[in-house]
Amino acid sequence: MNDIGRLSHRVRVERLVETADGAGGFSRTWVLHTTLWAKLRHVRGEESLTNDALTARIRTQMIYRSTHPLEPTMRCIINMIPYHILWITPHTDDPHYSLCLLERIS
Repeated sequence: MNDIGRLSHRVRVERLVETADGAGGFSRTWVLHTTLWAKLRHVRGEESLTNDALTARIRTQMIYRSTHPLEPTMRCIINMIPYHILWITPHTDDPHYSLCLLERIS
C-alpha cells in the first residue's frame, strides 16, 4: 500500500463513553476518538426480511494507517452514516497499514 493518494475518504472514529448520572445509572454517548483518511471498498450487500421489516447490510473494507489504534468496540462514521467495526488486522502488504471490515445495518 505505497500509494498514499488512495486514502481518499475521511472517516470519523468514535468510542462509547459511559457517564454516571448521579442516580445510580449511567448515560452512554459516542465521542470523537480520531479522524483518519482511508481507502474504502464495498465488498458485500444483502437484504433480508425479518418480522415484516426489510433489513439491509452493507460490508465495507477499510485500509488506513496503523498510527490510529482502533478497537472493535468503536464505530466509524462515513458521510454521516455509522458503521460497526467487525474486525481489525494488520495489512499483509505493508505493516504501516491496517485493514478492517465495517458493517452498516439499516
